Amino acid sequence: MSKLKILYVTSTLRYPFFEKRISALSKYLTPFQVVGFDRKLPYCFGAPKANYISLGEIPSGRYLLRIAYMIKGILRLRTSIEKTEVIYMFGLDMAMMVFASLTLNKYKPLLVYEVHDIREIMIKNHIVSILLRKLERYIVSKCNITTVTSQSYIDNYYNNILGLKDIIFYVLENKLLPEELPKSMMILPSINKPVRIGYFGSIRCSVAWSVLKELVDNSNGDILLYVRGVPQNIETFYTDIENSPYINYDGPYRDPDDLNDIYTKVDLIWAAGFHGKSSYAWARSCRFYNACCFKVPIISQMNTDEGEVVDKLNIGICIDLNNKNTIYQICKITSDDIRSWRHNLINLPVSMYTYTNEHRKLAGQISNLLA
Repeated sequence: MSKLKILYVTSTLRYPFFEKRISALSKYLTPFQVVGFDRKLPYCFGAPKANYISLGEIPSGRYLLRIAYMIKGILRLRTSIEKTEVIYMFGLDMAMMVFASLTLNKYKPLLVYEVHDIREIMIKNHIVSILLRKLERYIVSKCNITTVTSQSYIDNYYNNILGLKDIIFYVLENKLLPEELPKSMMILPSINKPVRIGYFGSIRCSVAWSVLKELVDNSNGDILLYVRGVPQNIETFYTDIENSPYINYDGPYRDPDDLNDIYTKVDLIWAAGFHGKSSYAWARSCRFYNACCFKVPIISQMNTDEGEVVDKLNIGICIDLNNKNTIYQICKITSDDIRSWRHNLINLPVSMYTYTNEHRKLAGQISNLLA
C-alpha cells in the first residue's frame, strides 16, 4: 500500500457507491480521512469509521438550502486539506466546495474528480445549465485526473459538449468488486408462469413505472413485478402497489448484502428508463452489471449505450418506452427466450461485470503523478 494520504470528499457519508470506491482504492492508497455530509437515506447504513468526518446533516433535494451547509463545510474542509496529498472529490457540488476551500491556500494537493452520473440539468440550454457547464469545464481542466463510470460520458459530454480534449480521463464502470460475487453456485429459479420482473434500486422513471403498471395489470397474473429500492418523484407509487395484486414491494435493500437474495427471485431485470434523456443514454446502470453477475436477462431501453450491449450480446430484450407496442413486445417473451439469454449470460467473461485491476491502475496513476 502506498503511503500517500488521500482525502475523500463526498456529499453523503456511507453511501454504497462511494463506500465501494473508497474500499477498493484503500487497498493501494492510505485513506487519511473521509469528509462529507450525513443524510437520512434508507440505503446509507452502518456506523461511521474513526476517520469519517461529518460536515453536518443536509436535507435530500432542496438544493438551494444545501448552499448554506456547503458554505459552512468549506471552512471546515480547510483543516483536512492541509494535511493530505491527494483529494478525491465525488460529484460537482463537492468539487466546488474543495475548490472554494483551496482559494488563497498555498497548499496544492493532487486533485481527482469522479462523476458517476451526469444529471439532466447539465445538458439543458437554460442559464443555470450553461453556468454549471462552464464551472465544470473549469474544474475538470484544473484537476489532475477525472474519473467517470462510462466511456460515453467522455465521448458525448466532456469531449463534444464541454470541448475538453487534452484531459486525463479514467473509466471505472459500475462493476461489482470481486468480494461481492456469490460465494457459492447460484441456484437459478425455474422458468414457469408467472414471469417475475425485478425493478431494483432508485425507482424514479415515471414513464417506466407507468409502462410496468399497465403491463402487469393487463397480464392477468402471467407477469408479476417485484420491486426493491427507493421510489423518487413517482406520486402514485404506493397507491399503485396497494391497488395491484401483481406488484410486490419489499422496501429498500442493502447493497451488496442483499443482491444475491433479490436477483435470484426474478426471471427478468427491468433496466429501461427515460429520466435524464441524453445523459441516461450514455450510462450503464448498476442493474446491468448486477444482472450480468447473477445471470438474469435484462429489459433495456433502445438507443442507449446499455441497450446496444444487451442487444449485441443477446442477453435480454431492448424496448422503446415511447412505443405503445412495448407492452405487447414484453408479453411475447417466452421461456425459451429467457433460457437462451441466461445461457449467454453464463458464458460472459467475469471481467464484463467485475473489477479486475482497474483500481490498482488508478492508484498507480495517482502515485506516478506525485512521484
